[in-house]
Amino acid sequence: MIMTLSPKVSIIIPNYNTVKYLEETIQSVISQTYKNWELLIVDDHSTDGSIDIIRKYSDAFEQIKFLQTEQNSGGPATPRNIGIDNATGEYIAFLDSDDTWYKDRLSFHINFMLRENSNFSATYRNTFSENYQQNFEIQENKFLKVYDFHELMKKNLIDTSTVIIKKELIGDIRFNPDRKLIAIEDFDFWLQILKKRNERILVSKVQTMNYRLTGANISRSKLKMAKKFYDVISRYEVSPWKRLYYFCNYSILSLIYQVKIR
Repeated sequence: MIMTLSPKVSIIIPNYNTVKYLEETIQSVISQTYKNWELLIVDDHSTDGSIDIIRKYSDAFEQIKFLQTEQNSGGPATPRNIGIDNATGEYIAFLDSDDTWYKDRLSFHINFMLRENSNFSATYRNTFSENYQQNFEIQENKFLKVYDFHELMKKNLIDTSTVIIKKELIGDIRFNPDRKLIAIEDFDFWLQILKKRNERILVSKVQTMNYRLTGANISRSKLKMAKKFYDVISRYEVSPWKRLYYFCNYSILSLIYQVKIR
């Protein structure tokens, strides 16, 4: 099998009413030093002017495609699924509409995956807001950990905008559009892939993107998120004791994170 040194990457951005940040997000893709990509922006019937921005860029750049849900779905799962269905790249990358990528992100990440023979990987992120800045130690060519199904159950530390997956690994697996899973549907998606494909996630310590803390993700109720987490892990065949262990571990890590960003 001949390895493609610059495989095509399909980047999927779900959008709903993020006109304040969307243009900066799109520009971070256009500025990539890695050029073999397509960008699929899937709008969920925005009402704030986002569509005008998407049309402006899709008209100006052949690599950028404007897609839309049939009706407002209430979450990012359906837009991401539409993106996957329409992707033509060998790899799938996800980017939220209020996050941004470093200009060398794709170049680093694809080379990292090819070098490590990884089908599913993620990286570190830089978290920022008006009042908070987080920095991780960067260790080039090192990886933090290999997460299998059970390791991810314990931590759920994978950020969607840092993930790249080989498209053939995804196959027929899709994000669950159940509204009860909004804000944690990505975690369920990773678990599906790890479980059904007997796969692992390789996580690099290198920061490759900026994760924006907004009012929406800062103010999410810890109790509601904990319940959502429990609902997700309850969908999988794990013993009650393991389920309790995963839940307690998640709750402790979540509490530590909330204290850090205050």
